[in-house]
This record gives sequence, structure tokens and C-alpha cells, in this order.
Amino acid sequence: MALFGAGGALACGGIYTVQLDDTLSEIADRLYKDVKVLPILHRDNRAVVGDDPDELRPGSKLNLPCIDGRPIGLELAIDAVNPPPAQVSVPQGTERSEDVGVINLVTAGDFTPFTDRALAQGGMITEMVSLAIGQAGRTENFRINWINDRTAHLDPLMREGMMDLAFPSYRPDCATLRADPLCQDFLFSDPMFELLTLLFVSKRQPIPFSQDIDILGKTLCRPEGFSIADLDRADRRWISEKKITLVQPLAVQDCFAMLAAGDVDGVAINEFTGRAAVRDLGLTEQVEALEGRALAIETLHALIHKSHPRATELLELINSGLADIRKTGEYQRVIDRHLPQFWSSL
Repeated sequence: MALFGAGGALACGGIYTVQLDDTLSEIADRLYKDVKVLPILHRDNRAVVGDDPDELRPGSKLNLPCIDGRPIGLELAIDAVNPPPAQVSVPQGTERSEDVGVINLVTAGDFTPFTDRALAQGGMITEMVSLAIGQAGRTENFRINWINDRTAHLDPLMREGMMDLAFPSYRPDCATLRADPLCQDFLFSDPMFELLTLLFVSKRQPIPFSQDIDILGKTLCRPEGFSIADLDRADRRWISEKKITLVQPLAVQDCFAMLAAGDVDGVAINEFTGRAAVRDLGLTEQVEALEGRALAIETLHALIHKSHPRATELLELINSGLADIRKTGEYQRVIDRHLPQFWSSL
């Protein structure tokens, strides 16, 4: 492998051999640290990849361009001298998903038991969305894209039309948070599930939470890409008025590692994802959930950008499908397949 080119300059780009379970979106996230380059990779490798960027054949060769000095360590790398910047917008020749008859949905993992590729059917909400689209009698194909950079879902992936719908998302109280970007730019489906957001604290150094004033001055953790609307709602303003310190690492597990190390006072996250992280990290003897008072009661939705030319149609597709699976009882059967398994694993 060539790591350096002429004159010792760091080299980047080159030939990548597709591995089992690779997708183009994961390659963009892992090698470039930026899912915005996904359409560029797809455009440059369409002859190998075809129309579906997440249908890769193990052993096939991809030509990965050098963008902002990444990726490095590949075969046939070139000198990374003033590499061209990554393009945020959809490259010329890349069609919007609605033009090719495929509904592209984007979600992320690390959200047990709702969405994760390691879970059965991709998790409870993933199965609900798939069933809802199928129940609505949709004849067009749909594809679920797994991109773990949640911040990229809204911008640029949905703003630029690279993805049609995203799920799951909390819905802020738009009546009081009109300036929230979600309220300004997106439309929401009917609710899919209601859940509690709890405060997880150290058993060795617990903090009380019987009223909001108990949290003032504390340092809380919530992963990047998770909504903070509940922390900054009209009756709190914890973030905008700097009443607390908010730490936002990339992963849920990072928050709980910081809590165990004493670097934060609490982790504010939904009870399911929080309990799963405590279990997976072996912290059940060190961390507890404050069940006496929830931080918030929130609902999960699919959402679509208001500028999407088929926004009303696609939301109606999801909503009518959800109504149908509730009538048939399949909605409850999905819950019964996932939640008991989750609780038994704790």
C-alpha cells in the first residue's frame, strides 16, 4: 500500500476492495468521515455499483477519489496536494430519488430497540415503516439506507433531495419552538411510538431530580444527532440560557463511559437506548435510571423536508399504512415481537 507520494506528501484516494456487508454509505462514513461524499462515490463508481449504492458485491473494486485528504492507505493512492473539496450538493447527473421510482428512507443504528442493523428486521420502528409502506399497497420500490451520522440526515441528505424520508425523529413542540429547524423545514408523520426520556446517573454520585431546578449547573450528556428540544423547551431553556452544560459525543456508549468516569453528572436519553447501553457496557452496578420523574414523554415519527415535491403524498403513504397496520393488529404484533425480547435481555 502506498501511503506517501513524491516528495513525502501524504497520499490519498485509490482502489478499495469491497468487503462483506459493506455499503457505499458506510464506506463514505468510515473512510471519509463525511456521508456528504456519498453521491460523489456513487457517481464515480456507477459502472461497478449500479443504481443501488448499498448493493455492493464483495471483492469488487471501487475507485475512491481523494477528497479533503481522505481516504489514505489504499492501493494506487495519489498525492494529496491541495485535494478538491467535497461537494455538498447532488453532483450533476445524479437523479433525485423520486425521479427514478425508488423511495429512499434514511435511518441510523445505535438506537435499540427501534433502529439498528443488528436487530431483527432492523428494529421495531424499521419494521413498522416497512410494513406501513407495504400495507399501503405501494408499487414502487423503497430502500432503507443506514447512515449513522444523524446530523447529515437533515442536511444535506434530505435538504438536497438525496433521501426522501428519515426516521425515527422526535417531534418538538412546534407551537412554542417555531424557530426550531425541524419545525421550520420539515413535516412529520403520525406518531409511531411513545417513550420516556430518563436521566441516568451514577449510583456512587447520584443527583436528585424531583424538579427542574435540581439540574441547574449540572453537566449532562446526549449523543450528537439526537434532538435536544426537550432540554430547551419553553419552560426550561437549559441550553439557550446556559443553565446546564451539554456534552455531545458521537455515540451513546461514549456518554455512559463519561458518566462512569465521573466526567458528566447524567446521561439524558430515552429509557430503552439507555438501559441497553448500561447492559452492553456492564454498568448495571454503577449506573441507574431515575424512574421517579421523566425528563420528557416524546413520540417518534418519520419526517420529510417541506420542499420535497411529493411531501404530502409520501406522508400520506406512511400515515395510511400506519393506520392500516393498527387496524389489522400488525402494529401491536410488531411491538410484541420486539419489546419482550428487549426487556428479557436486560
